Amino acid sequence: MVPHNSPIEHLLQHNIILGTEDKDRLGASIWIGTIWYIWKCRNELLFEDTTPDPDKITEEIKARTWSWIAAKNK
Repeated sequence: MVPHNSPIEHLLQHNIILGTEDKDRLGASIWIGTIWYIWKCRNELLFEDTTPDPDKITEEIKARTWSWIAAKNK
């Protein structure tokens, strides 16, 4: 079990930070994109008093992550 407050251990648990295969890099990109956007939404909630929409968060994570992956593969 990995503690919720240990993001590095969570990433290592999935063996995607040290991998060199494309699937490992893809997994790392998705994980990092997800964590980054959740953190962004958290900051908007705290500092801008917004109300998070889970559907919008999910769609933004998908769009941004795939955008990053596509840009990296050019």
